[in-house]
Amino acid sequence: MANITQKELDDMIQQHEEWIRSGEKRNRPVFSGLDLSGLIFSRANLYHSVFLKCNLTNANFKYCNLTQADMAGSNLTKANLKSANLFRCNLYQAVLDNVKVNEYTQFYFQLCPEMGQFIGFKKAQSDIGQYSIVKLLLPEDAKRSSATTYRCRTNKAVILEIEDPSGKRMSRAQSKRNKNFIYEVGQIINVPNFDENRWHESAEGIHFYLSKELARLY
Repeated sequence: MANITQKELDDMIQQHEEWIRSGEKRNRPVFSGLDLSGLIFSRANLYHSVFLKCNLTNANFKYCNLTQADMAGSNLTKANLKSANLFRCNLYQAVLDNVKVNEYTQFYFQLCPEMGQFIGFKKAQSDIGQYSIVKLLLPEDAKRSSATTYRCRTNKAVILEIEDPSGKRMSRAQSKRNKNFIYEVGQIINVPNFDENRWHESAEGIHFYLSKELARLY
């Protein structure tokens, strides 16, 4: 794993920010596979940056924009993520031991309730081709997680209601991802092979949102 100096890192950050300003038309620098431990990124715009399998221990990302950054497999032990924006940042298989966060660290904390039952919504397809909104009850014993977006995931849900865009109630709807799967009012859905790693957002599970409007926009 190659080491670089703070000056070399600052040059790479400048190149990356120029890549963003160019409308992502130039070659962007890739930070993957580097030992960046203890270096300072503070306040950098690292939108869509690539940090695959890096050593980021004690790195300072305070106030950074890490939207859509790919940090999969990197070691972020004791990294400073205070006030950073992690929207859609890929943290799958990253080491996050003792990371430094605060209440302004965006999208680091789980969005869905950690305990108790609650309501969720997901988008589906109606029989006539329109979309429909499925209202879910997540029971108290349902496993639940969210990664770095507004999307949540669970292993168990009860179908309470289904309605079309006009609000008309329906008895059934079709999954958008698996056309052979039908949602029906009163149905209890269980996912036996649920991956409890919250950072694996695309893993098997019932994907849903906490508001009807977010589900509609999916």
